[in-house]
Amino acid sequence: MEKSITIFKSFVFFNSPGSEELGIHLLGIFLILAIAHFATYKNLWREWWQKFPDWIFAAWYGFAFSVILLFIAPNYSAFIYFQF
Repeated sequence: MEKSITIFKSFVFFNSPGSEELGIHLLGIFLILAIAHFATYKNLWREWWQKFPDWIFAAWYGFAFSVILLFIAPNYSAFIYFQF
C-alpha cells in the first residue's frame, strides 16, 4: 500500500521521490486529450469535419501519418519484458 500511495502522490501533486518527475505540463496535455475525447463522444468532430472538402480530409490523413512515422524507431531492438 505504501508504494501505491507514493505513486498516487507523484501523479496528483507532481512531485516524485525519485530522479524523474512528472511536470505540470503533462496536466495541459491531459486536458487537451480529455477535451478531444469528450468532443468525440458528443460527435462534435463529425459535424465540424464533414463541412470540409474531401481533399482536405485526405491531406490531413497524410499529414497525420507522416507525423506518426516520426515516432517509429529507425532500428529494431528486441523487447524482452522478463529478463532473467
